[in-house]
Amino acid sequence: MPIDRDAVIQAVVKQHGILLGKDDPILAFLAVHDVILGEYTKEMTGAVEQLQEHLELVTERYHGQSKELAETIVGKAVTQIRHEGKEIQEGLRGMLDAERQKHQAAMQALASQAEQSSKRAHWAMWAALGFSVLSVIAAAIIVAA
Repeated sequence: MPIDRDAVIQAVVKQHGILLGKDDPILAFLAVHDVILGEYTKEMTGAVEQLQEHLELVTERYHGQSKELAETIVGKAVTQIRHEGKEIQEGLRGMLDAERQKHQAAMQALASQAEQSSKRAHWAMWAALGFSVLSVIAAAIIVAA
């Protein structure tokens, strides 16, 4: 923003009581200073804008990397949980298989005992039938004698 020479002249008169002319070297110096300051301000504004763009790029990159890292961590956690879940399932399956085998062995033992008891009962029935026949024959012989 260019300086207002009249405002500067009036401010110097008011504050210090010194009257400056419109082509006073001090005003020329201030004008040159104002031009230099304007150029410097343009350069600084450009640098700040570049810095802002760079920071936005860095922020976007950081955000992307953070997201990738989070996805990697979550992926690894899910993989670990799956692995542990499979191990638990395999352990339970092993325990169930062992219990099933014990149950089958017990059922086979009971079936074998039942079969033996059935055979004994069958033999006992035949023996009882045989003794009944012998008793009838013995009774018939005793009655006939």
